[in-house]
Amino acid sequence: MQWRSNVMYSHGFLIPLISLYLVWARRDRLAQIDYLPRNGLAFAALGVGIGMVLIGHVAGVQIIQGFSLIFTVAGIVGLLFGVSSLKLFWLPIVYLLFMIPIWEEAVTGHFHLPLQKFSAVNGNVILNLVGIPAHREGLYIALPETVLEVARACSGVNHLIAVIAIGIPLAYLFLSGWSRRILLILIAIVIAILSNGLRVALIGILSYLNIGGPLHGPFHILQGLFVSIVGYVALILSTWALSAGSPSARNPVDKKETGRSGDTGGAQKNRKPHALFSAIILFAAAGSYIHFHSFSPAPLKNSLDLFPREIGGWTGSPADSRFSGWFKEANVDHELIRVYRTGGEKRVELYIAYFEYQDSTKKVINYRTEEIHQNLSVIKVNLESGEGMEINRLFQRGKGKNNLVLFWYDINGRIVTGRLAAKLYRAWDGLVRGRTNGAIIILSSDLASDENPNEAEEQIKEFIRTTYPFFLDYLPGHKMGSNKKEALIGLLGREEE
Repeated sequence: MQWRSNVMYSHGFLIPLISLYLVWARRDRLAQIDYLPRNGLAFAALGVGIGMVLIGHVAGVQIIQGFSLIFTVAGIVGLLFGVSSLKLFWLPIVYLLFMIPIWEEAVTGHFHLPLQKFSAVNGNVILNLVGIPAHREGLYIALPETVLEVARACSGVNHLIAVIAIGIPLAYLFLSGWSRRILLILIAIVIAILSNGLRVALIGILSYLNIGGPLHGPFHILQGLFVSIVGYVALILSTWALSAGSPSARNPVDKKETGRSGDTGGAQKNRKPHALFSAIILFAAAGSYIHFHSFSPAPLKNSLDLFPREIGGWTGSPADSRFSGWFKEANVDHELIRVYRTGGEKRVELYIAYFEYQDSTKKVINYRTEEIHQNLSVIKVNLESGEGMEINRLFQRGKGKNNLVLFWYDINGRIVTGRLAAKLYRAWDGLVRGRTNGAIIILSSDLASDENPNEAEEQIKEFIRTTYPFFLDYLPGHKMGSNKKEALIGLLGREEE
């Protein structure tokens, strides 16, 4: 469960409890709402939710499965209490999104780098204001005896989501009027962003004074907790200030919501138990499908061990790859790891990971691949056939050595660059063709710090143009022309000799 393993969602344990409290806080209104027997609308919402679960399961798209919770809960509430109750309980239902691990991929993943930079700037300013000599360069803050890096994990995004998750129920319960409520949420966002800069400065001050030991350890966690507490206290004080002199957020019951407040007996008679039994049957059917259904494996056309070692002047040899560990964790079925070189000292590392099928435990797109999707660009490679192929490009800077990575996904014969597009194609193939096979092809080259990355990119593109026709006879879903196939057969025959 990601609530335990991912600090980004450690607040998920509290979200259902807060949501239930939001319902309990307005329990007096529930008895005054007429039950309207519109089971069609409730079943429609329930059907959409269950359908999203099935599609998300097939595709391995957590975002779709996450959002299905809202429709499913809305459908259940509609069946139990009538669709009119959704006007009263829409916020507790939507609030459940905070417990679902979808934020990193859907929203917050794009904010890490800007918030890292902003926190580094603010932290550096505060350090200078308190008299500590500090110089910032990008995400690094140089102190007299150490250098601090505002890493991705320290961007403050985790704190931002947690503060907003606390600010929403505070606004809902203790403030009246949408202007005050929206203002409190904006204050919560500002508090979260500014307090993370304060955290960076606090780490710098303690490091400069040599207090607290290593930067990474229990004391580092305590620093983060201290700043979080400061942020929550500021949020509560803001709520108190905005609520001063304002009417209670829990207004008298709106007649439009209640209908006839004194007559609930007739509403109870309108309830139809068979609707709930039908909903239970739907859940049982969907759960059985997810539990018992499996996809047919799609084997490779040929073993990757037979992939040519000599192609167009390039000679390959076995190698190790940092990417291998990523996909072994994801239970990859087949791997190819080689380094190809030419007489001119050109060097390209080739890594292929192929999954005969994908499910919740076997994924070509997993949390480890997020690293190579940060700050990438999409480029075009012109193949020998005259076709253009779009692939991803990532340039990573390091100490004394840089790394250029070009990669793409092959989803049953489709060349895909985006994570979400690859998952959607997987969903389509799973639903229509009953197969979810896929692969990732990664080509990388280590560069000296003074080496031109554009020249290395052209070398890798040259390698792709040379080797791409051979990929087609190994990965399922591709068709090969007779001329290319004859060339491949001849080359493989020479290797066997």
